[in-house]
Amino acid sequence: MKKHATTHKLLRVVLAGVLASGLMIPTAAIATEQENAAAVPVEEVASSAAAPQAEIVGPADGQWTNVGDFALLGGTVYSDYVITNNVLHITSNKPMTIKMAEGKTTTSQTIQIDAGIKADLTLAGVTIESATSSPINMITNSDEDRDGVKVVNANQIKNKTMLHLTLADGTTNTLKNTTANNDGWPGIRCGWGSVLVIDDSIRNLDTNNQIVTPKNGMIGEDVTLIGGQTLKAGDPITNMDSTNRGVLIAQGWGQSAGIGGGPKENGGTIIINGGDITSTSSSSGNLSYSNGAGIGGGAGGSGTTITINGGKVVAQAGYCGSGIGSGLGYYEGSGNMSCTAKADAIDIPTGKANDQGYGFFDSFTAEFQTGNVQSPGSRHYHTVAGDITLNGGYVFAKSGGHGNAFGQSCGHGPASNKNHLVRITGGTMITEADPNINNPWLYSIGARLGYTIVTGGSVFVQNRTTGQKQPMFQGIGDTAFNTTGIES
Repeated sequence: MKKHATTHKLLRVVLAGVLASGLMIPTAAIATEQENAAAVPVEEVASSAAAPQAEIVGPADGQWTNVGDFALLGGTVYSDYVITNNVLHITSNKPMTIKMAEGKTTTSQTIQIDAGIKADLTLAGVTIESATSSPINMITNSDEDRDGVKVVNANQIKNKTMLHLTLADGTTNTLKNTTANNDGWPGIRCGWGSVLVIDDSIRNLDTNNQIVTPKNGMIGEDVTLIGGQTLKAGDPITNMDSTNRGVLIAQGWGQSAGIGGGPKENGGTIIINGGDITSTSSSSGNLSYSNGAGIGGGAGGSGTTITINGGKVVAQAGYCGSGIGSGLGYYEGSGNMSCTAKADAIDIPTGKANDQGYGFFDSFTAEFQTGNVQSPGSRHYHTVAGDITLNGGYVFAKSGGHGNAFGQSCGHGPASNKNHLVRITGGTMITEADPNINNPWLYSIGARLGYTIVTGGSVFVQNRTTGQKQPMFQGIGDTAFNTTGIES
């Protein structure tokens, strides 16, 4: 591996051949297990949700309707939505737009995507601050057959809960959980088994409702978007961005990701196509409560599939989580793990033999020993960063006090990315991780036991100024590889 002489270095990648400095070719490919993220949550679905009592003021469909503290455009009460106990339940796939009702600037009322629903919502100026739930809570369809037994793997769910979330042009949407204890919630909860797509007003969908994924940082082939825009192969992907994109501010608290999993919960499939997004796992006075990723897993939870195709994304980790990736994996009995998963969350499996590909809870083993792991004789949550891909857009990923900026969480626990990939094919990646912290070391990008692949885009990493002074990639080879043939 080639050592870099400068303290800060911008690694600009256009073609694989440009990556000769500091990049290597791995000798073997790896296979990973991941959810199929190709489908988008805009397909037809029939809701079987019962219609509880509602508080509705105004006409049904065709114009803005006051629903509690919200105003809705589109949909019909009982058929598509209902509000009960200060929760606005979305019960169908009908496209709807939500803003604050006249005279309301903020609310503690929340939005829930009921289990198995494929929701299509546009936020047009919403501020939710809740101490009791996620401002947007996607219920995991983990007991699909209603037999009282949850699935053990997200791939077992045939009818996943999905949300296509559009940020209306020129609007600011703030989703904050304010639970300052160990059992908080994400700003947007999307746990393993659910699928979240975030976009701006120019939806990155073709006429078949399939996501248009950039290739080598550009439009890969001629395509007509669902909105009618015609794009050519080689066009800049910014042609799929709104010039007045909406803003989303998401804050998780109490062992939760800003966007993703809650306490002891893996994050779900998260795809970002556009928008101006800031997602934070907030620290509190008690750092033991601040262990979620900015985007990804909650405390004890892994990132699973996170794909960024466009937009601007700022992700700030909790104290021991990652900016984008996994939450803290720590040992049984620690205050950092004194939290409870939500009732519908797919449980983190107990025992290495029951590993479902995204972490497990079991005795610590030497396989994961790197650095100063706390209490290695105890049982730990073995978290993985997940399959994280940047295809386009601008991303600023920032670590907390511990944990990497883009990849794994705090190295005091058995965090890794075994059998998974961190991949960058386009866009701009800026990372911030303190290069002087050595207990444990913080890295800009990557995770133990996994490859980091960079074949395009612009990537900023920091060199350490003390100690080993190597580039701040972590994983196999502690570098980034420029190989295109690795399967994810």
